[in-house]
Amino acid sequence: MVFAYPWVPESPRFLMISNRPAEAQLVLQRVAKINGVVLPKMQLVASSTSEKRGRVWDLLSPALRRLSLVLWFLWIALVFVYYGIVLLTPEYFEPLVDSVNGQYFVIVLTSFAELPGLVLVGFLVNRIGRRKTQVVAFAGCSLCTLLLLIDASVYVSTVFAIGARSLIYAAFAVTFFYTPEAYPTSLRGVGLGTASSLSRVSGVATPFVATTLSSVSRLLPFMVFAAFALVAAGFAVLLPVETAGKPLADVVDTSPSTATTTSITSHGRKKKAQRRNDADGDEGDDLADAVELVAVPKSDHDNDDEDYDDE
Repeated sequence: MVFAYPWVPESPRFLMISNRPAEAQLVLQRVAKINGVVLPKMQLVASSTSEKRGRVWDLLSPALRRLSLVLWFLWIALVFVYYGIVLLTPEYFEPLVDSVNGQYFVIVLTSFAELPGLVLVGFLVNRIGRRKTQVVAFAGCSLCTLLLLIDASVYVSTVFAIGARSLIYAAFAVTFFYTPEAYPTSLRGVGLGTASSLSRVSGVATPFVATTLSSVSRLLPFMVFAAFALVAAGFAVLLPVETAGKPLADVVDTSPSTATTTSITSHGRKKKAQRRNDADGDEGDDLADAVELVAVPKSDHDNDDEDYDDE
């Protein structure tokens, strides 16, 4: 990726909010040339209402607080359960499989189980939505993990382990691309980066928790990971927005007194419904701000019309 840096174009949006319209124009011209189209005659100018860059504390603004807190827990639970299952799978199958080769085979088989998880996400995510897919994946992972507590044959236990690994990876995949979809453009990278960073805390704690609980009982860690996955399924229900088939939000009002804009406010309450109605009335203003980024040079005919109006 480092070697590819010179060939990766910068985001025109970032260049515009950084007051570098000339560079943004060059990027758009390059993109148009690569796609074999002609760029319309226009000149990019900076908007009169400068857009603030995303900051971490904006994630806890009134309009985004619920979304951020729920997503942070989901990310923490994802990493905790995922790495917990990965770490405990070899130890779980050690007394069930006699040979070392058999143990390695089970580990490799459960590792490949992540691929069906991706297929499941691709099948469900646009049919039942992001949130429901997360609920199904977390709840299914919890169920499969609990089934590992049953004293079954190695073949049945392998099926349960494959199901748990596949479903937690499915939850990981859908949460990974749901997170940037749920945040407005100005906070998309910040939101994803913050959630991912917080999840690393549980990643560090997972080995210590797994080791400590395993010393008490071989099955106790699986009970804890199953409980976390089940609670995460409940938290996924609390996500305030479904992003499937919806336009991505561009901006959000992060001021404490309003918190009215965008389509990512919570559903179901009268006050928040009123806020969405108020936000619909402001869409024209947001569109005007967006249009202001592009100024098409006026023709001579337009100038004559203005002179006529002056007379």
